[in-house]
Amino acid sequence: MTIKISCSSFLIVCGTFTLWFNVLYANAAAPTTQPTRNLFGAFNLNMTERPPAKQVNLLHKNGYEGLMFWWNPGAGLKQIEQFQAAGPVQDGSVKLLAVLSLHNFTKAMDPNLLDSLFEKMAITHTYYWLMLDGPRNQDEQFVAALQKICEQAKARGVEVVFYPHFGQYCDTVEESLRLIKLADRTNLFTSVHLCHELKKQNQNRLGEIIQRAASMLKLASVNGAFNDGIGNKIPGWSRVICPLDEGDFDAKLFLRPLRKYGYTGPILLHTFGLAAKPEDHYPRSMAAWKSLNETLDMEDPKK
Repeated sequence: MTIKISCSSFLIVCGTFTLWFNVLYANAAAPTTQPTRNLFGAFNLNMTERPPAKQVNLLHKNGYEGLMFWWNPGAGLKQIEQFQAAGPVQDGSVKLLAVLSLHNFTKAMDPNLLDSLFEKMAITHTYYWLMLDGPRNQDEQFVAALQKICEQAKARGVEVVFYPHFGQYCDTVEESLRLIKLADRTNLFTSVHLCHELKKQNQNRLGEIIQRAASMLKLASVNGAFNDGIGNKIPGWSRVICPLDEGDFDAKLFLRPLRKYGYTGPILLHTFGLAAKPEDHYPRSMAAWKSLNETLDMEDPKK
């Protein structure tokens, strides 16, 4: 039996095959993953005098997706309750990422107050961002206090994240890794901060440091900075904590290794000591954040 195919039918079949092949090839050649997009939030440290709802609304208006707040134990639970009641936190458009607090490990915390705080934090899956300070060379006492806090947090399903702070007992992310190993608690993690690593003159080791810490990182903070602020020749923070669109230190040197070594958690804008009004610097930093990420998106992720 002979099958006759007209010229027009043959051309249609060929065209269909070519189209199918091109689509298949394009899908096969397309990247399997999209550039990492970290949630971008902010510190509230230069607007603490404002009601929590106004802080949240300002950040939401400028495109920020999360925030932390500084917890004063003397205020009890009022702060966290007000932050959690803010509209953008209620509807999930702004996440309450962390409660930041400073403790002296030689002094006992009120266990009932801390438990009540952790109970509230569990509602919004908020990290307990911990600065733990006290006399130097007291690892045993430091670790005992840290373990106690972690155990109390774990009972409420809360994760504890070290806040390494220049000049304190735990002053770099690398030091936090040593203390995490000593504490040996499954709900204990760490964070990395551009400003504090610059104060420790780790500007040329950021990739190495982030690679070491990557598996334990839950939070990170970034900001603008000036190279002349590296180290502690200029006291204070005005040269290493600036709006993200200021300074001559390239923030991509910090953001690039975070991407390279697989950090997908939140990154927050550090705002301690900023002189500019929040209505001014938050939108400028958001524009800088978007620009930095657009540049990083175009780079080879393997570099």
